[in-house]
Amino acid sequence: MTTADQEACVHHWIIEPATFVQPVSPGECQKCHKTGLFKNSVDMDKKWAENATPTKAQTSAADARQERAAKERAKTAKGPKRKHRATKY
Repeated sequence: MTTADQEACVHHWIIEPATFVQPVSPGECQKCHKTGLFKNSVDMDKKWAENATPTKAQTSAADARQERAAKERAKTAKGPKRKHRATKY
């Protein structure tokens, strides 16, 4: 398979089991046979920091939800609209 074909491949990696000695494990794509090295551990402090900071899309979605909720609260606080009728005595 050519390099261009390997780059277009949707990889299905088979990664060797981790050992206590190696910080990385070799892997090979089952489809195109491209090889690569993969970390055996994740820096959890960095992962927690990434997950704690919302993305721009998450922030925008949260703002939109809050705005809709505020409109609904304002709508229900006013109560139902009533038409005034003249009363006959």
